[in-house]
Amino acid sequence: MDWPTAAELLQCPLADPAKDPDATAAELRWLGRFARVEVLRQRATILRAAPAWNARWALELAVALRLAGDPQAADALILEADRLEPTLALLPDPWGLWPAPTATGEEAPEARLARGLVQQLRGWRWLEASALEQSWIERARSTWQQGLDDEALDQLALLLHRSQAGGEAFQQLLIQLVGDAEMAAHPGAAAAFWGLVADARPEWDYAVLKAADLALQRGQLQRCAAWLHQPTGALAANPWCHDLSARLALADGRIGDALRHWGEAIARCSQDHGWDQPELIEIFRQRRREARRGTAVLHARSLLDRGHTAQARELLLQLVEQDPQWQPLRALLAQTERPSAAAESAGSANPTEPEARLSHFQAFLERIAAQRKLPLPALASASASASSVDTLQQGLDAFAAALADGEGRLALHS
Repeated sequence: MDWPTAAELLQCPLADPAKDPDATAAELRWLGRFARVEVLRQRATILRAAPAWNARWALELAVALRLAGDPQAADALILEADRLEPTLALLPDPWGLWPAPTATGEEAPEARLARGLVQQLRGWRWLEASALEQSWIERARSTWQQGLDDEALDQLALLLHRSQAGGEAFQQLLIQLVGDAEMAAHPGAAAAFWGLVADARPEWDYAVLKAADLALQRGQLQRCAAWLHQPTGALAANPWCHDLSARLALADGRIGDALRHWGEAIARCSQDHGWDQPELIEIFRQRRREARRGTAVLHARSLLDRGHTAQARELLLQLVEQDPQWQPLRALLAQTERPSAAAESAGSANPTEPEARLSHFQAFLERIAAQRKLPLPALASASASASSVDTLQQGLDAFAAALADGEGRLALHS
């Protein structure tokens, strides 16, 4: 189950009704479910100019606008459809004012489809909000995924767009209906559900955050970014929005943006912003620390390995500023401070000579051992090759044990 999102529909031109009528009808209905009234009016202008314009497309637009919460525009299109094809007798005639259409053999598929659309519109016209809500709840409560077929989706859209429905009580019902357990058991269906609700009610920050979070978990970075793009109001003030933006940036390789967003999430968790929750601060600090000492370090090393010293230095300066006591970051930063001197040092060591390489490495290890107060045995020189194999093995084992101990100490201090 992978429905389109509002952002995806808005980026694509309307399908050709003559070549792909099913796709065109589906796009119009989804735009109605998402309450994109202005976009539907633009699509109506395009459809009216197309050779395929007829009663069927007027009624498809009427259905979409009724779903979007514009019943007046829907009624006007029903009247237009009747004028386009009066022989279909689309309007009710309880007083017998108009002559009945003359039967001309088997009814065409387009005519049957038009009658079905009118029947659907008539049913929605007289359906009260309470009855509509009860109908959808009964369908969804038996098995919540039954509330996601086409008929149920239309009912849900009508509920979300009616002013007297879709209030706080109904929102709480949706939260209980598709909660953490349901999202874990059926992530695809849950992502589709919260995506629909988020696009239908973009002002409801809970739905938007759920949709974005589920999209991120499924690796749908573009969808996640579309829901988090330029947040305003309650969404912009929500620390979880900035946490999601941070995790999205991290997944997209934008390390600096990720750290900045976590900083904003931490700043939002204060009384000044209405979020006096110290436990959230610790969660966001931990996530930022893990990113700084994990993904960010790997990224910085990758930049250095590829010769992008300036970019690596810029990133490392930011990391060290936030984590000045963590030695691996300072060591990486030191590698960027004098790259030319490091190259000269490497050249003077003459790496083609084993003794020079060993001495250079020993000096490096001694500096690290002194800084961290680690006992580190000396490496055997290359001239010790005349020694017995057992003696060399013992020295190597001692050296390996010292390195393992040092690695453990570093981990404890991290």
